[in-house]
Amino acid sequence: MCFLTARLALERPRGSGGIKHNRQENLCVLEIKRLTRRAEKKLMTWENIDIETLLRWAFRDQKIHAVMEGDGGLLPAEAALDGFTGGTVSRDGCHAALRRSELGTRVDEFAPGLGRAHADAEAVYVLLRELSPSDGRPSATAGLIYQNALIGARPDWMAGARTKVVKVLNRRQKPKMIYDRNRRAVACRISYENPRQMIEYCRRRYEIWHGGLRAMAAVFRDEPDRLRQYKVTGPDAPARPWNQSKVEKHEKTS
Repeated sequence: MCFLTARLALERPRGSGGIKHNRQENLCVLEIKRLTRRAEKKLMTWENIDIETLLRWAFRDQKIHAVMEGDGGLLPAEAALDGFTGGTVSRDGCHAALRRSELGTRVDEFAPGLGRAHADAEAVYVLLRELSPSDGRPSATAGLIYQNALIGARPDWMAGARTKVVKVLNRRQKPKMIYDRNRRAVACRISYENPRQMIEYCRRRYEIWHGGLRAMAAVFRDEPDRLRQYKVTGPDAPARPWNQSKVEKHEKTS
């Protein structure tokens, strides 16, 4: 017998009616349920999730950008305060058709501005906006994070690419030649496959993307109250996978 039930039993006056007795027992049951919910909340464990996985879930799976940018997750006043620009669009026009194509379903918009979204997905979207300048345009970092999260990929760092000098061929698949004033062939034309500047550019983009993941993960770890269900870890993605590939190749050859 629980403490509250025992106390109610001792305080119950003899000869009292059954109605009062039932009410006291109901109050006891409600109090037990309240205490149980509080205990369950204290014992609730966070679900660990890598920052890259969280981003893919928010943008690719939850389509949070379609909800938030259409003011579907906020009231009009909240959207205005946060700087979300929403316009009046036709519900059967090109915008609506494109949105249905992205979401894979028709959105119930009987009450515009009252759409629902997962709170953690909204938190991811808001934090990504914080990486952008005050004018609202996405930064290079935010753009890379958004694009790769949407398609569930990582920036191409040109794995295994090597700069090579190749001959330029003519229509007959023979090397094109360079001629002097006397029309004598003095050299063949060449070009570069995977130029060094291209490899460096792609790997720099990867580093910018990875730096953005680290920054977002750090904010979520320092401010865990931003999320309700998840505890952010990572990023698990290597910072410079091309260096890791070199080490693995060296280990195989040694």
